[in-house]
Order: sequence, then structure tokens, then C-alpha cells
Amino acid sequence: MPAYAEPVSSYGFERSEAADGSHVRIALSGELDLTNARELERRLESACGPETSLVVDLNRVSFIDSAALHVFFRLARGCGERLRILLEPTASIAYAGHACS
Repeated sequence: MPAYAEPVSSYGFERSEAADGSHVRIALSGELDLTNARELERRLESACGPETSLVVDLNRVSFIDSAALHVFFRLARGCGERLRILLEPTASIAYAGHACS
């Protein structure tokens, strides 16, 4: 795993699970950057199981840098089609998400 700086920026992480266990939903908020990317990656990877879909809601994220974007690229490689990203066109980081699609 790449070396990252000590966490400085804060972010919110709300986890909920479907009653039937078919998916986990993670709602993120705040700033996702180099200083919290390692922790974010660890938490998201643990939520993506072999039989469980992962839905990540980025609509309340106010800032995302390249280190955090790479977390999602690596997560997509690991989770494959079990990963879904929710990002409304009006979200603060929608331009960054659009640039990567």
C-alpha cells in the first residue's frame, strides 16, 4: 500500500446494510484527500465482500484529490461489478467524477 501523510482532513463515513445482506451502502461526506486516503481505502475494502455489493454515495463530499480518486480506482479493480458510485450532477465533486468516467 502506498505511503500517505498523517490524517489532517476530516470526513464522514455512514454505513448501512440491506436487511437481506445483498449490499452495503456507505455515505461519505467532507474532504477526501492524501491525508485520509489510507484509512478510507481500508474501510471501503472491508465493506466489499465476495457476495456483497458496495454502494458508495459521494454526494456530500466537498473535496476529493487524486490520492482519494485512486482509492476508488483500486476499489473498482477489487470489487468489480459489485461496486456502485452515487454522484449527482449537482454534487460539489461532480466535475472530478465526470473527468474520470
